[in-house]
Amino acid sequence: MFHYVGNKGKCTRHLTVIYCVFSILLAPAGGNVPGSVIAQQIVVLSRDFALTRYTFTLAGVTRTVNPDWFNNVAPGNQQEAAMKQALRRGGPALLNVYSVGKVSGGDFLGYAAFPWDYSQKPVLDGVMIDFGVLPGGTYSQLNTGRILVHEVGRKCSSSPVHVWVMM
Repeated sequence: MFHYVGNKGKCTRHLTVIYCVFSILLAPAGGNVPGSVIAQQIVVLSRDFALTRYTFTLAGVTRTVNPDWFNNVAPGNQQEAAMKQALRRGGPALLNVYSVGKVSGGDFLGYAAFPWDYSQKPVLDGVMIDFGVLPGGTYSQLNTGRILVHEVGRKCSSSPVHVWVMM
């Protein structure tokens, strides 16, 4: 998928197809993301990355009930490490997307690990996303799936990549 080479911000495209695994975190009161929403998100990713020659394919979905992870994951905290240690699949060629109820520690709707961090902390690789910003989610102005597009764009950049392709 994303292979970091050389200086920060420079990636090579070794594969056209990016395989994605969605880990859906749940709390007893909610958080489920139906398969139809995940399929819509894959379409949004592929459409918005079309000019890069990347296309996205769903490789799997897991669902885990854990209210602590669902509500308290934040960049670099204990819940993030424990959750990713338990749920992460594959290596750097697989895009792990973690859907949670709240990304703690700030006003985050999502965040992504940078590709050059993989060699030092492979377990922290992946993209976190608030389930409310997935297509049709609870954030009415932000529920188009484009927040995940933005976060996946970080995988090949040293700064946020805004891939807001309007089609």
